[in-house]
Formats: sequence, C-alpha cells, structure tokens
Amino acid sequence: LDRRGRFDHARLGPGDGVVLRDSALMDERTEANWRPRLRTPIAWRQVMFLFEEHLNLTSSPVFADNLLYWLLEAP
Repeated sequence: LDRRGRFDHARLGPGDGVVLRDSALMDERTEANWRPRLRTPIAWRQVMFLFEEHLNLTSSPVFADNLLYWLLEAP
C-alpha cells in the first residue's frame, strides 16, 4: 500500500486486468530462473484461458460451456 492507502502495482503482465496469469497459476518462475514450462506446486490437470476482463470471466459463454461440460459430462 502506498501512503494514501492504495495498492501499488508491483508489476504488469498477462492476465485479466486484475490478477496476473502467473499469480493465478502460482507459477514460481522468476526472471532469474525462467524456464519454458510452468513451475508450480499445484498439480494442474487442465487450465483454461479466457480473453475477458476480470469481472466478466464468469459471464463468458466459453466459461459456461466448459463449466457445464466439466460438471455434467467429463469422465
């Protein structure tokens, strides 16, 4: 937080305008130890990227279609 009580942007990068992609995936790579593959303690089986702003993510038709598939049809 800055002196006025507002958050200061630590860095900019790919994401939804609020949360950075590497933060959402808990990517532990840094510029000093960057590698081509994701490095995270979470055993992701699947990740879906949506090209929407943060508050519009859950209203995206692509999100709804994939969510319904995962909940109702995926093995």
